[in-house]
Amino acid sequence: MQINSRDKEVVVHEELQNKKELLDDLKDLFMELDTDKTGVLTAREFDHYLSNEKVAAYFISLKLNVSEAKHLFHLVDFDQSGEVTIDEFVEGCYQLQGEATAIDTKIMQCEVKFLTESVCSLSERINDLGKAFSQVQVQELELPQAVATEEV
Repeated sequence: MQINSRDKEVVVHEELQNKKELLDDLKDLFMELDTDKTGVLTAREFDHYLSNEKVAAYFISLKLNVSEAKHLFHLVDFDQSGEVTIDEFVEGCYQLQGEATAIDTKIMQCEVKFLTESVCSLSERINDLGKAFSQVQVQELELPQAVATEEV
């Protein structure tokens, strides 16, 4: 089955329009949740708003599990400041929406493998530094004894 270039353009345009609408909806939701107009949501505010049926239903429509509000909050709080800005909220919710795909799973596997290898390499380096430090300490202990022996 071939899709002509006009059909491709229509599909791309529709996807971009859907994305824009979703991002606008997320911005509007944030503005609605930010009742004190500080420009940020705290974990407590976030948890409180997720108990609202309308807000919870919206998150469910995005396939975001709101039963673990604290986890969701920490996932969108990119800078771990304890507050979520509108940019963090919109970007985080957009990235987290929907089901995990095969590519998402593969990316996660690659990242875990990379982190595991990095931790192992770091551990080896720390062990090597520990051994080198121990050797320096032994040499420092032996040096005064050698000097004392020469003076006698």
